[in-house]
Amino acid sequence: MSPIPLSKNHRYDIQTKAIIKKLHADSNCIDVGCFKGEILDLMLQAAPKGQHFGNYIKNIDSLSLDDFTRQYNQKENYYFVAHK
Repeated sequence: MSPIPLSKNHRYDIQTKAIIKKLHADSNCIDVGCFKGEILDLMLQAAPKGQHFGNYIKNIDSLSLDDFTRQYNQKENYYFVAHK
């Protein structure tokens, strides 16, 4: 990823990843609007001993709800928050 933001969304991604790098192993995280799980994956890697909550929101590019729950329900420190 380019260190120079190409768009406002790209700038937010760079800032978010910089914050996630500062998490402690036992940090707790909430991903509001996780529709592909990319940020949630980074949180789970950075803080494997923390508790993590994800709020799935359907989007054109998102995983289906079934695929999303199948992917993340195996994680012992992840809690799914359904949103309809």
